Amino acid sequence: MQYAQIVAAVQQHAPGLSHQEASRLTQATIAVLGERLGGGVSQGLALKLPALLATEIREDDPREEFGVEEFYTRVAAVSPSSPDTPEGARRQARAVAAALRETLPGREYDALCETLPGEYADLLTEACAEEPRDEASRSACTEEPRDDASRTEEASDR
Repeated sequence: MQYAQIVAAVQQHAPGLSHQEASRLTQATIAVLGERLGGGVSQGLALKLPALLATEIREDDPREEFGVEEFYTRVAAVSPSSPDTPEGARRQARAVAAALRETLPGREYDALCETLPGEYADLLTEACAEEPRDEASRSACTEEPRDDASRTEEASDR
């Protein structure tokens, strides 16, 4: 996967953004995603991303618990494309999620969906417009919130 592919996919999902704006938006969204995932999970994602995006995920980031609305607020705060409204930030972050679905290897994107609680379905809705590729990736692609204990329990069952 190439950096240019991801940025082009973001532009496709967020019409009107220049290449530079889409690039900065992608970097900002990946940085906030790294904060939400934290530690080993975010580093696993970083290994699958092009170097220009992987550097947005800091190794020492502890996992932060925050909801999808806070996710959008954080993306808006750090995105140089500065969406004017919360809905604008939502649309732009969803464009990055859709681009990741198209460019990450299938299982890698599914693992990302598994990690996020159900309320993140809003972020991933466009990206999860089709049925998730496997049963395990339904967590963030459904409307039912899942707590961390249920994800840990499911992971230990595998």
